[in-house]
Amino acid sequence: MRRSVPPRTGANACARRPESELAGAQGRVADRLEAKLGEALGKLDARAAALRRFYNDCDARLAVMDRCNRDLEESRRLEELSGRADIVIARAEGVMESLARAFVAEARTMGDALGVVATVGIKSLAGEAPVDNIEYLADRIIESSDRERTAIEDLDRQLMHPSR
Repeated sequence: MRRSVPPRTGANACARRPESELAGAQGRVADRLEAKLGEALGKLDARAAALRRFYNDCDARLAVMDRCNRDLEESRRLEELSGRADIVIARAEGVMESLARAFVAEARTMGDALGVVATVGIKSLAGEAPVDNIEYLADRIIESSDRERTAIEDLDRQLMHPSR
């Protein structure tokens, strides 16, 4: 701020004149410097705002890249787990198939053994039955054998081809 100095009159006025010219020149210099510094401060503020915007943009992009990297890593982990799950499922299917084959083989063995026992029992009964009842006994054996064979074949199909 400049102060206005009242003009001097008389003999002192001449002696003070160079001083007032000097003060006036300094005031103009001060005004020009104040304007320049104000402009420089405005430019610095604008530059600081631009730097803040740039920083915020970079920070936002880095955050997006971080999320993208985390998602990519998670995707890789899931893919690895998925691959492991496929292996586990394939192994489990293989084990189930081998268990089913073993079960069917054991069932056939049991069926054969039961068939032999039934045959021995039937022959024993046939030997003791009267001749008139042997034909009736044979008919009943044929009927029950057909039913049991059909049931066993159905069970065999279901175990060997579960999707049908």
